[in-house]
Amino acid sequence: MSTTENPYHPSSVSKPNSERPDEFGDLLLQQKPWLLIKVLTPLAAVVFLAGSAAIPVTGLLQKQDAFVWRTIAGVFVVVAICLFVLTLHVWRAFFRVYERGVIRRDVFGMIVIPLGQIESVQWHETRTYLYGVFYISTQIVVAICPRAELGGRTIHLRFRRIYPENPDLDWLRDFLARGTAVKREW
Repeated sequence: MSTTENPYHPSSVSKPNSERPDEFGDLLLQQKPWLLIKVLTPLAAVVFLAGSAAIPVTGLLQKQDAFVWRTIAGVFVVVAICLFVLTLHVWRAFFRVYERGVIRRDVFGMIVIPLGQIESVQWHETRTYLYGVFYISTQIVVAICPRAELGGRTIHLRFRRIYPENPDLDWLRDFLARGTAVKREW
């Protein structure tokens, strides 16, 4: 089966033009903050249920106590709504690597850096062991910096991998290193 027939191949996924510039080529890697989404959604639901369940109970209390409890329940509902809005914004967040560029969208906007405009890539890995023997995980911090004369924001990424080897992240490190090395060759 060729890659054009495979519905799971990244190049067969159609994206709006604002998220996939045509000059960047095919999609090679995509990451979304699934753990944050899985935490925020239930937290917002629990806070909303706690606040909305407390409102009818306040009708059983005396008048001066009911005002305080209704205020607290109202604050819970407002906090839950804010958490739901934050969850929707986080749901839209992604990090994508294309053949000729990288894009990151988060709560604060979108950062687009073509591969030829990357000045430096900082890659830091910290391995965690239990009692110095048992491997736990690896924390990876990445900073992709655009050229200073062009301005723009730096892309900061954090990954945690549970297994000692992750082919996707190793490929990403090598791809970004090759991209900056080709640009620096004279």
